[in-house]
Amino acid sequence: MFNKVVKYNILFLLLFSLCYCNNNRSKKKIKAVITLCNQQLFVEKYEISGGGAYDGDIISAYLTDSTNFRLYLRTYDNAHEGLRFQCSGENIITVYYLVADTTSNEFEVRDTTVYNLTLLRKKKIFE
Repeated sequence: MFNKVVKYNILFLLLFSLCYCNNNRSKKKIKAVITLCNQQLFVEKYEISGGGAYDGDIISAYLTDSTNFRLYLRTYDNAHEGLRFQCSGENIITVYYLVADTTSNEFEVRDTTVYNLTLLRKKKIFE
């Protein structure tokens, strides 16, 4: 009896982990490619899991120039979160992580990261 219960629990945990564990950096299903700063700079968005009719999709975003670097930015729920980009000259881009305020339904900045495109191109980072 005890062995049977243990087997069922292990089977349940195995099935649960197979169904609900996602690779947050997966590049299997491209959702969008956005051109930034009027130059050869893009944000690639990949769908990690679809939210269906009741929630937003889980999206992974990458900053890339398609030749020299692809940098993982973050994974977010596009129903309540988002990214905004601001270009400063030819070599600086600022990425703002936005989260919806539940009381006002407006997005507020939660995190800001500044990238030097010249350094990214020199480092040849591909994530």
